[in-house]
Amino acid sequence: MTAEQIIAGVKAKDRLTTEYLYKKYSKALYTVVCRIISNKQIAEEVFHDSFINITRKIQSEYVHDGHFYTWMANICRKFAKEKNKS
Repeated sequence: MTAEQIIAGVKAKDRLTTEYLYKKYSKALYTVVCRIISNKQIAEEVFHDSFINITRKIQSEYVHDGHFYTWMANICRKFAKEKNKS
């Protein structure tokens, strides 16, 4: 499945596409969070919050520019940095 297909499926609120997105990118995105947050439990919470935010932002904010993974990773980094400050 291409990034365009994933984006279209998530925008259409297709559950299988959202699951595919999670399976395809969760490990890499979780690693992004873990580079900032060393506590595994907190990192998991931050990752899950980030993933939910990603699926919501795809609806309104994502503009396809060929950098889908980078866009998602930036959201995860932002959430992790905000959590690290608190």
